[in-house]
Amino acid sequence: MKNTPKIILIICSIYIIITGLTGLVYIFTILMQGVIVTVFGWLSMLVCLCIAVLTIICGIGILKNVNLPKRSYLRHLIWICAIQGITLVFNGFQFKYNQGAEVTAYWQMEYGDKETLIGLEFDNLNFGFTIRYAESEYCAIRFNLLSIFLSLLFYYYSKNRINLKKTSRVLLE
Repeated sequence: MKNTPKIILIICSIYIIITGLTGLVYIFTILMQGVIVTVFGWLSMLVCLCIAVLTIICGIGILKNVNLPKRSYLRHLIWICAIQGITLVFNGFQFKYNQGAEVTAYWQMEYGDKETLIGLEFDNLNFGFTIRYAESEYCAIRFNLLSIFLSLLFYYYSKNRINLKKTSRVLLE
């Protein structure tokens, strides 16, 4: 129990690094296939590449100094996880960014039959970025519970930034 905060931070950092590496593999696979032809497509891939690299850098930075991680790494991860936390789909606008697993709670309303769906989904490691203005047959709000949890966890560690090595030593005595 004495090293629990440190172990949780290590596990989350390893998960973050894995999701960043998965994103890089996905990006390079798409680039090698040559399917991107629009400027917006290239711009979105550049944004995804920057986010994936930043995710890896922050995850490694936290693992390097897990006893007292830099606030800047934690803050970057808070924002990266926060943008993954919500998906919006409304008539004419869609936004989603995700890297890694998704545990999603959602509310969706279909326009034609006015059916409302509420549910919970799980998706394994995936990578996606969507911003588009396209007509859809439904509106939806989805919350990625895993990303929201990670965002809150990194926020907790940044606000309560304590030396985990000293804390462990105090708990041992």
